[in-house]
Amino acid sequence: MIKLINGRGQMGTKLEEKLSQMDKLPQINKDVLIYHTWNIDDKSEETQRKCYDDFTEFVSNNKDKKVIFTSTLSENESPYLKYKIMAESYIMEHHSDYKIIKFPTIIGKGPCQKFKERIIKPYGVMELITLDEAADKIITELIKPGKIIFHHGHKIDAYIVNELIKFGAK
Repeated sequence: MIKLINGRGQMGTKLEEKLSQMDKLPQINKDVLIYHTWNIDDKSEETQRKCYDDFTEFVSNNKDKKVIFTSTLSENESPYLKYKIMAESYIMEHHSDYKIIKFPTIIGKGPCQKFKERIIKPYGVMELITLDEAADKIITELIKPGKIIFHHGHKIDAYIVNELIKFGAK
C-alpha cells in the first residue's frame, strides 16, 4: 500500500492524481508512506520547529513502514532549511527503511505569488521543477535503490522568471 500523508496542497493533489491514474502501482513488499507535509508558507522558527517535531513523532510511530521524505535542495539559510536538514538527520539515525528525495523550488502558487506580489525580488539563478516532474520523480523512486536522492531542476535566471510571471499576470 502506498499512502500519502496529509495530501493537502498542490503537491499532495498532484501525487494523489497521478497515483489514482496508474493502472498498476510499483511492486512494493511493504507499506510505503510518502511524507511531504511541511509548512512552506510560514518559515518562522516556531512553525518550522513544530513541523520537525511532528515529523519526528511520525517517524517514531512508523518504524515498520518505508518512509519517503521529500526535502529541499535549498541553500538559503532559514529556519525552514535548518529543520528540513534536522529531519533528514533524524530519519537517517532513527529509521532503517527510508528514502529522502531532495527537490529544488517546485513551481507552484507559492513562489509565483511571491514574485507577482513583489514579496521577493529576482536575484541570481533559480533552480525550478514543475509539480508534474516532482510527482513523477517521487513515484519512480518508490522502488529504486538508494537512501538519498537529489533531483535537480531547470536553472533559469530569476529575472526571466519574474518577467514571465509579470507577463502572465497581465
